[in-house]
Amino acid sequence: MAHVLLIFSGLSEPPGTDTALMHGSTPTLDAMARVSEVGLVQPVPDAAALGVDLTTAALLGYSPVGLARGPLEVLGAGPSLDRRDVGARLDLISLTGAVDPRPTPPDEADAALLWRDLSAALSTPRLAIRSVRPTTALAVWNEGPMEVRCVPPGELTDAEAQLPSGERDHEVRRIIDISRELLAGHDVNRARADQGLPSLDALWPWGLGRAPELPMFVLRSGQMTSLISENHAVRGVARACGLNAPRAAAGRTLAGIADELVARLDHATTVISQSSAADTLAHAGDAEKRADLVSALDRYVLAPLWARVGTGTDLDITVLCDYACSLESRRHVNQPVPYLAYRHNRPMAGPERFTELWAADTGRERHGHEAVRRWLWRS
Repeated sequence: MAHVLLIFSGLSEPPGTDTALMHGSTPTLDAMARVSEVGLVQPVPDAAALGVDLTTAALLGYSPVGLARGPLEVLGAGPSLDRRDVGARLDLISLTGAVDPRPTPPDEADAALLWRDLSAALSTPRLAIRSVRPTTALAVWNEGPMEVRCVPPGELTDAEAQLPSGERDHEVRRIIDISRELLAGHDVNRARADQGLPSLDALWPWGLGRAPELPMFVLRSGQMTSLISENHAVRGVARACGLNAPRAAAGRTLAGIADELVARLDHATTVISQSSAADTLAHAGDAEKRADLVSALDRYVLAPLWARVGTGTDLDITVLCDYACSLESRRHVNQPVPYLAYRHNRPMAGPERFTELWAADTGRERHGHEAVRRWLWRS
């Protein structure tokens, strides 16, 4: 028996809105829903600032309490962390007008120039900047500060009032101060102003912490499991608990995802695929592309897997959204979100469609990592 788990992060939307699941063309998901357990799940009910790092840990059956985003992303990107190392994430944000935690990214050449200058200004014998992307980077900070509260960029409303606070907070604020001074007159920002783009005003550190020590997943679940994701934090959680977590193939198409999942089942009894594409579109406020994405996932990912079930393959399929992301606010919303669990040996009568409203009408709700673990990894 094989199990495929598909996690579409941020795909769901708050109640009372026209959601992508409602407007996308989903004949396969709807057919699956009619013979599956469908309901709502909230992996991390108590989190104020929710992200894929916490929900992934909860879905694997681990308590997300105490987990930090920075070290998980560092692990997922490849570098190891010494016991005394602190991992941190650094995001370029715009402070022009309202805080914009996700400004239009610079092109490849401008990004390389920015990060060259920022790295030179910030790096010390104890602080190294790694794994640079256009608007984010990761830092490994030997004996760095731990007891500092840093508001995630997505939760910022007033940067001056929400500066890092706590023990040794001045060391973390130094990163912000140096970056603001450097970026204020930078050639890249002058060029962005000429193009009508928001300036990149500060480098915002957050998610500081040490690498977690999680019990080995295979010993807890008794299952050989492989996890596929392009997300550093997701792969970091997997690496922390000893899961095989290959990097998703560069440039893979939706049509190739189903083949990749099936190929992984030759080496594992359970394969998990996590995608952040819907979350990215929600942060961009693009409702039309989100609905198109749902339709494409149904056609190119779900349909081939469901066809295998139709040929008599002993395949269980679980589909879920691990958290919601509002198109209106472009922020994560911690609320119950829909799940679908098809079990080949226990088909059951389900709702007509797989949407937030149909899932809520079933009356099934699951909360917390312990409840999710018992449900998700049951035989």
